[in-house]
Parts: sequence; structure tokens; C-alpha cells
Amino acid sequence: MAIKAYITNIRKVYCHWSEILLRLLLIPIQYICLKILYTLGVGKRKTTDKVVVGFSNLYYNGNPKAVFEYMLKYPEKYEVFWLARNFSTIRKLRREKKKVFFINGFFGIPIFLKT
Repeated sequence: MAIKAYITNIRKVYCHWSEILLRLLLIPIQYICLKILYTLGVGKRKTTDKVVVGFSNLYYNGNPKAVFEYMLKYPEKYEVFWLARNFSTIRKLRREKKKVFFINGFFGIPIFLKT
């Protein structure tokens, strides 16, 4: 019985440390990929007078929603988009024809680099 508990504890520690190491490796890899994309010209801003603003919240509610909808009324001044964390928010905003991206998605990277 003691051996089984010992093995279980070793597995928990190994899983915990492997997750930490994976996160520590992913951050520099993500930074390098974004740097390469930026140097290739992806996401470089054209000279305009528009202010590019990105909003995010766990759900589409609260103060970020209010400011987002206010800025949508003035497309000549602002270029706004919403970074969603769940797919229900993405579906809702796409039905309303608003610019929305998944926060961990690949297609939002060029827009995110413009901000």
C-alpha cells in the first residue's frame, strides 16, 4: 500500500513539473514566432488616423462590452475587435457581424500585432 501511494505521489510531482517546464518553453517559442511574423510584415500598420483597440473579457458583458459597442459606432475613428475566450461568445458576435477572434487562435495574430 505504501509503495502504491509513493508511486502516485511521484506521478503527481512529475506531471506538475512537466507542465511547468512546458509552459516555460512555450513562452520563448511563442515570442520567437511572433517576432518572425512581425519582421515578415504580418500585422504592420498602414498609416491611418484610426486607433486600433482590442477588447477581451471572459464573457461578452460589462464595461468592456459597453466601450466596445460605443467605439463600433465610430468606424472612421476606431478599428475595434473582440478577443473571445469561449466559442459561445464567438458565435454570438459573428451573428451580429462584429469583428471577433479566438484569443489563442492563429488568425487573430496579425490584428493583435497591429494594436
